[in-house]
Amino acid sequence: MFAATTQDVRTFMNRLLTGTDFDRFLLCEATIMTGSTYIIDGHINRDFYDTGDPHLEPERIYQYWEECRPFAFQLIKGSRTPLAMKIVLMLAPHNVEKFIEKYNIPILPEQISGLYLNIRYEHGTLALSSGTALAFFTLDKTVEQMWDEMLQQFFKQQEIVLLTD
Repeated sequence: MFAATTQDVRTFMNRLLTGTDFDRFLLCEATIMTGSTYIIDGHINRDFYDTGDPHLEPERIYQYWEECRPFAFQLIKGSRTPLAMKIVLMLAPHNVEKFIEKYNIPILPEQISGLYLNIRYEHGTLALSSGTALAFFTLDKTVEQMWDEMLQQFFKQQEIVLLTD
């Protein structure tokens, strides 16, 4: 499991809330503590959408971060820093397929239940961690190791400096 912090919280939050760097991740959930605690469930409410809407793609159960980002930004913007925040993002299914191909992992896309990026802000510290969920049991850590590597490459490409233990 990948775990890191960043000292440049301001730049990271600016990219997360106003940039497009994280837009193609899916939002599983977000909890933002300001004067009240706000919980955003990223699940798509299929009954809300008309037939043919892109939200109704069969493999898609969560909203993209880009669709929820404006709401999160509205909750956070202002002169006061949130007390705490937790955001769980997930790699979109079509990108899971690309991930498997890129790293030549011998499993089917449907065997990966989720590849996660956890973002946690509390007491002035921004912590990042990875998570993986497989639909089967294995002692092989290849998926976890390659996901960690991919996330580190992503942060390097975005010029986000990480501090790891």
